[in-house]
Amino acid sequence: KISRSKFRNILLGLLSIILLASCSTKKNKWNRRVYHNLTSHYNVWWNGNQSVKEGEKALSEAVKDDYTTILPVYNYGTKENALSLNSHMDRAIEKAAISIQRHSMRFNGKEYVKWIDDSYLMMAQANFYKQEFIPARRTFDYVANSYRYNDITHTANLWLAKTYIETEQFHKAEALLQSLIVETAQNDKMPKYVRNNLDLVYADFHIKQKQYDNAIKYLKSGLLKNLDKATRVRAMFILGQIYEYQNDNTRAREQFESVIKKHPSYEMTFEAQMNLAKCHDNGDTSSIMKMFWKMLDDVKNVDYKDRIFYAMSDVVLRNNNESSGINYLRKSVATSKTNDRQKVKSSLKVATMLFDNRDYVLSQAYYDTVVMTMDRTYPEYDSLLNLSVILSDLVENLTVYQLQDSLLRLADM
Repeated sequence: KISRSKFRNILLGLLSIILLASCSTKKNKWNRRVYHNLTSHYNVWWNGNQSVKEGEKALSEAVKDDYTTILPVYNYGTKENALSLNSHMDRAIEKAAISIQRHSMRFNGKEYVKWIDDSYLMMAQANFYKQEFIPARRTFDYVANSYRYNDITHTANLWLAKTYIETEQFHKAEALLQSLIVETAQNDKMPKYVRNNLDLVYADFHIKQKQYDNAIKYLKSGLLKNLDKATRVRAMFILGQIYEYQNDNTRAREQFESVIKKHPSYEMTFEAQMNLAKCHDNGDTSSIMKMFWKMLDDVKNVDYKDRIFYAMSDVVLRNNNESSGINYLRKSVATSKTNDRQKVKSSLKVATMLFDNRDYVLSQAYYDTVVMTMDRTYPEYDSLLNLSVILSDLVENLTVYQLQDSLLRLADM
C-alpha cells in the first residue's frame, strides 16, 4: 500500500513530467500544440492586445481634429501624441515578442500555434501607433508574405496600405488597395475587419491627396458596411465637408443633419451645426443669425465663440455686408483663447479686408497678430512676416505724418 501523501507526490511528479514535455516546441505533438496555443493566447497575446486597446482609447481622447480643413478618415495624431502611447505599445511589443520566442511551433513552413501570426500583427500595429513606420512596415510585410495560407495576410496588407498612406507612399498603397478590392470580390471569407474598413481606407487615400471626387465614391460605399457609431458619424461628416467644398449645399446639408441626428460627441455636433449654417441658401439669414446668437449665449460654447463669430461673418459677407463682416471677424479674434488655428484664420481674413480698404493701421495690427500666433512651419509664414514688417514701417510713417499735419494745422490757427 502507498500512503496518500506519497501517492500525491508521485501524481504531482507525473504531471510535472507531462507539463515539461508539453513545454517543448521542438516536436509537432498534439499535447504541445494545445499547451502553446492556450498559453500564448491567455498568458501573453491577450494581455498585449488589451494594452493596444488601452492605447487606442487614450489616443482617441488626446487627438484633436482640425475642423477648418476636410478631416482625414483616420487621425493618428502628432508625434507628441504617439510618444504618450509608449507605455501601452511597448508592453504590447514585449508581449508579442515573448509569445513568438517561447511558443512558436513552425514546421515545414507552417505555424501550428495560431496566436503567433496575431502576435506579429500586434507588434506591427503597436509600432504603427508609435509612428515608428519602418519597423511597422517590415512586420506587416512579413505577416502578409509568411502567412499566405491564413486570412491574416489580408489584414496585414490593409494595415501595410495604411502605413504607406501615412508615409505618403501613395503608389504602393494604391497597388495593395486595388489588390484587396479584387480579392474581396472573389473571397466570401475575407476577414471582417478588411471587409468593413477597406473602402474607408481607400477614401482616406484619396482625401490625403485632395482627390475628393474619388473619395466620395468610397465614403458612400464604406457607409454601407457594418461600422461602429463613431466611424460611421465621422465618415458622414467628412462626406458633408466634401459636398460643402464642392458647393453642393443641398447634399452637404443632408449629411450634416444626419450627423446631428446620430447624437455624436458635443464637439462633432457643434461642428455639424456650424457647417449646416454655412450651407444655407442666400437670402433671408435671420433664422441662421438667430441660431448663432443662441449658440453664443450657451455657456458650453464659451471656447467656441471665435468659431461662431467667424461663421457669422461668412453669412453677412455672402450678402455683401462688408462692415458687419469685418466687425464679426474682429470679435472672432478678440474672443479666441485656445484655438490658434482659428485666431490665425480670422486675423488673416480681416487683415486682408482692411488692407484692401486702405485701413493700414488696423490692418498692420491684425497682420502682426497673425505672425505672432502662426506656426513658423506655415507655408506663407515668411511672406506674411515681411508684409507685417513693411506695414509696421508704413504705419510708423503715417503716424509721424498725421502728427506733423495736426501740428501744422494748429500752428496755422
